[in-house]
Amino acid sequence: PRSAAARRGVAKERRLRAGIQARLRVERFLDAVLARPAPCRRAPTQHERTARAAVVKEFTRGCIKVAKCENCDAVSPKIRQNNYSKIFQTALPERSRKSNRAHRIFLRPAADAEKEAEG
Repeated sequence: PRSAAARRGVAKERRLRAGIQARLRVERFLDAVLARPAPCRRAPTQHERTARAAVVKEFTRGCIKVAKCENCDAVSPKIRQNNYSKIFQTALPERSRKSNRAHRIFLRPAADAEKEAEG
């Protein structure tokens, strides 16, 4: 029999792996679509739309389940989907921002982090 801490560690590892696998599926799908030449792009098939909807649904469910980061206790912003193709981060409430500041955690846009990594 495993200890409670070991079971939590295994569960955490499974969640991390599931998240990584979901991100890889999204990346592969986007790479395939974006690799097509612009004039030859066609409307997505029903299968592609269904696969996309499943990935987006899995992503949003995963974001809803986690209120705080298990590693650093940062409060995560909520995610909402608008229409078919837009996913937004909502603003953190003041109480959550204060909690993050108390832990010295400052969230920044991923695009800014990507620019820093490139340049």
